[in-house]
Amino acid sequence: VGFANDNSQFEILGGILEKDMLTQDSIKKIASLPNIEEIRSGILSAIQSSAARLVMLLETPQTQIVRVLSAFEEKNRQD
Repeated sequence: VGFANDNSQFEILGGILEKDMLTQDSIKKIASLPNIEEIRSGILSAIQSSAARLVMLLETPQTQIVRVLSAFEEKNRQD
């Protein structure tokens, strides 16, 4: 499709994928799909963001416990 856009005399009429006939529209839809590198990048990004959220969730209770203990210690010092 990119080649057809760059060369005005070239026109896509149709095609065959496995045993199916493809129209111009279906070829354009297939051509607009992300390539393998874009798909891998998206999957890796989703995995990394999920892992980062998990780490944050695991650290949050510990941080809250430390804050409560610090406040308790500070209160005991004042009394």
